[in-house]
Amino acid sequence: MKKEDINKIICELNKNFSFPWIKAIYSLDKYTILLELYKKSSKNFLIISIKKSDIRFHLLFISKIPKELNTNTPFRFILNSYIKGGQISSIEIYHPYIFLKIKSTEYCNLIINFYDLNIILLNDKGKIISSIDSKIDKRANYLPINNTNLKSDSNSFSDCDNFTMNKSLSEEFINKKTEEIKKNIIKDLKKELRLESKALTEKI
Repeated sequence: MKKEDINKIICELNKNFSFPWIKAIYSLDKYTILLELYKKSSKNFLIISIKKSDIRFHLLFISKIPKELNTNTPFRFILNSYIKGGQISSIEIYHPYIFLKIKSTEYCNLIINFYDLNIILLNDKGKIISSIDSKIDKRANYLPINNTNLKSDSNSFSDCDNFTMNKSLSEEFINKKTEEIKKNIIKDLKKELRLESKALTEKI
């Protein structure tokens, strides 16, 4: 994702969807999480992916997450314990990081690191609680992000449309995932046909 696109995405989020609550947390795979957000009867999903081939941070406009796409991961379990039911109080960007401040039973910080491709959960003192890639934690330092003197790039767009960028990327992701599902179904059908054909041949 381009720096300018990320700035615009966050601008749209802050302008139109500020201070949402985290109703649920899902994992599509080891590198991709979805936060189900709600506010005043409205619901959306925020997709966060550090998958090298498909980096993402934007809203996903769908009604629900299909059960077959949701997986259990250790990081999802930790996030459920710390931020489920919490409220996102701010979304800031300090390239190459996105910084989500979340108020739950205690303040937590969810950091998306686009440089090292990692998602990290910090407590309010900057201590790492958990992350997707713990090897990176040993050499990374996220404490400077808490420095209020750092300049955020979140307001670099003074004017942004109502979810234009978010909706465009959401549609792109849905189309991509739909094609993947179709290919997997065809692959499974071909496998079943081969097995049936083999079974019939053996009987003959």
